[in-house]
Amino acid sequence: MILTNVLYSHPQAMSRTALGMSHAIWRGGGGQVPSESVPFGATATFGSESNGFATGTEGFVTYGSTLGDIAVRWDNPYICGNPVTCSAPPGWRCSVGPASGDNVTVYVDLIG
Repeated sequence: MILTNVLYSHPQAMSRTALGMSHAIWRGGGGQVPSESVPFGATATFGSESNGFATGTEGFVTYGSTLGDIAVRWDNPYICGNPVTCSAPPGWRCSVGPASGDNVTVYVDLIG
């Protein structure tokens, strides 16, 4: 299971432009899908969990803003590793918190 919190502190809102999931489902029976928009200073919280025996979870979400795209990708396999990556527009960077174990909460801060 992956639970991701994205903290966004730019004066322009972000709008979700893409999302996807491989061998997983959104947490909470679909209740933790990434929000369609994220206002200035808000935190987007979303999560995924495995959908079957020993499948793990893998997914992505992309938000667009006047700055450019912000993309978060994660892969929490059944065995080994929990890579979480984030790409940010020029002039901004992502700070991704630690991800380890089977049930992971990741914090992604966009810093400009």
